[in-house]
Amino acid sequence: MLSRLNTQEFGAYKRTFLILLFFGLRPYELEDACFEGDFLIALNAKHKTSDGEKVYKKIPIPKQARKYINVNEPIDCNCALDTLNRVFKRVMQDKEVTQYFLRHTFATTCVQYVRPDIVDTWMGDSSERLVGRVYTHFPDKFMTAQMDLVQFEF
Repeated sequence: MLSRLNTQEFGAYKRTFLILLFFGLRPYELEDACFEGDFLIALNAKHKTSDGEKVYKKIPIPKQARKYINVNEPIDCNCALDTLNRVFKRVMQDKEVTQYFLRHTFATTCVQYVRPDIVDTWMGDSSERLVGRVYTHFPDKFMTAQMDLVQFEF
């Protein structure tokens, strides 16, 4: 994938697809995503508070991502999701795959290195257990240390 994203044909989409890979975002969560310090902050498209307020997720920036993504630039996903989907199929040379493949890859990679409940938090999914839903709040330093354990393979 990386070698194809480095071609002129797909270069304009490289940053977008790498953000999806390194952060496990749903494609439509790119719209409101931004980098703040050592984290990517994104609207959690699947959750709201009991009052209907938006919920954001905070994902540590993987060390490997800093090699490929300039986190000092704003996240600009300036094309429609269906366009991204068509381009991704061409990048992967597989008409059956969608950008959600990158979300699956993120989850599968992360869970090999850190506990599933931490991966759930990064992905914006809450544990079904009461402890995970209500009482668990990991400190930033801990979450960053956990992300530092994850090794993405290319």
